[in-house]
Amino acid sequence: MSHLEKLSAEQTQKIIALPYRVGLWVSDSDRSGGDASAEAEMIALESIVTAFAEDYLKSELVEEVMRLTLQHKKEWTNWGDGMENMPSECKDIIDSMKSHIPSNDVLAFQQNLVDIGISVAMAYREDDDEDEDIPSNAITEAVDLVKEKIEGFIAKLKKQPGPFDHKSLNISDDEYQVLQTMSEVLSVPLLERLSERGVLPAR
Repeated sequence: MSHLEKLSAEQTQKIIALPYRVGLWVSDSDRSGGDASAEAEMIALESIVTAFAEDYLKSELVEEVMRLTLQHKKEWTNWGDGMENMPSECKDIIDSMKSHIPSNDVLAFQQNLVDIGISVAMAYREDDDEDEDIPSNAITEAVDLVKEKIEGFIAKLKKQPGPFDHKSLNISDDEYQVLQTMSEVLSVPLLERLSERGVLPAR
C-alpha cells in the first residue's frame, strides 16, 4: 500500500510539491546575481529535483514522493507562490504526515528536503555585479556538479582548520539563513546533515 494513499488528495498534493518548493525557497532567498543568476538557479533546481528522484532514494516514501514530484513537472510553474509561508507550511505538512506514516519514513523525507535545500544553495554562486555577464558554461557547471556528485552528496571538501564558514560552500548569507530556518522547522540539524552527507568533515 502506498504511504500517500493514507492521506487526502489535498495533503498528497502539498507533499509532492514540497521538494520543489523547498528548493525554490532557497533559490528565491538570494537575488544578488540578477536575472541571469536566477535563470541558472532554476535550471540547477530542475536538475537537482530530477537527480534526487532518479538516484537519491533513502526510503519507499522518499522514492514515491520524488517520483510524483517529477511526474508533475508541468505543474512546477504553479508551485512558486507563497514562499513567505514556507516555515509554517513545512511544519503543517510534516505534522499531517506523522499522523499517518511511520516516523522513520517521515524523518527520511525531512532529511531529503534539507538535502535538496543544501544542494540548491551550493549549486550556483551568485555574482555581486548584476551587470557582469555570467560565463556561458556556468549553468552547465552547476548542473554537472549535482549530477557528478549526487552519490556522495555534492563534492567532499578537504578538512580545513578553524570554524565552519558557509561561504566556503558557495552558500550566501541569505541562503544559509533559509537553510537554518528550514533545518529548525524540519527538526534536522543543519551542520549534522552537512557532515552526514560528506559536505563537511564529521564534527
